[in-house]
Amino acid sequence: MNKLQQKYLSDLEEELTSVCDGKEIIKEYQSILDEKSRELMYQGIDEEEAVKRSIEELGQAKDIAACYQKGSKNLNSLKEKMIWGNYLLLFSGFILSVLYHYQPFTPIESIWYALVHMKWFLLVSYGLLWLIISFWIGKLSGAKGKKQIEQVIQLAIVPNLILMFCVLFDEAVQIWFHALITPPFMISCVIVTLLFYPLSKVSFKIGYLKGI
Repeated sequence: MNKLQQKYLSDLEEELTSVCDGKEIIKEYQSILDEKSRELMYQGIDEEEAVKRSIEELGQAKDIAACYQKGSKNLNSLKEKMIWGNYLLLFSGFILSVLYHYQPFTPIESIWYALVHMKWFLLVSYGLLWLIISFWIGKLSGAKGKKQIEQVIQLAIVPNLILMFCVLFDEAVQIWFHALITPPFMISCVIVTLLFYPLSKVSFKIGYLKGI
């Protein structure tokens, strides 16, 4: 490893002592420095200058550490809001279904039929919302958010999977959601659910790279 690069990473590690997953962050920045330096060296620039330019592009170690420290407090709060927000959304849909089938009431019926007619829009919007959220977590938190986004996605997808299996295999639930259960829509829901985790990870990675 180049001495300049080694010193930079050493300074960064020292600045990150109060940040969780500091070693993971160091590994990420080492990989980024190697890649950026290699690209510059392919252009004919010598190794010392390539490393120097790459470091200047990334910024000072103390500034990078400050960004991680600033975002660490908000990340856990955002994680909780995302998980509970997802649970609340699905729980609200469950309550609406119960009221529609067991306590007929004109406003509830109006909301139900409106949602049925908007089912494709809601499905696409839900998927895009999670991709956007994953992107911004990656961009704002960087490598520190890697474990966080995995936990968020895993916890958030649990009710989605439960609902999907209930709709597919439980006859009572199928009766409840008969207006939504059309072959094209159900196939789309299954595809979105199965792609939920990998696409969110990809979106996080793109956000992380954009934030560098």
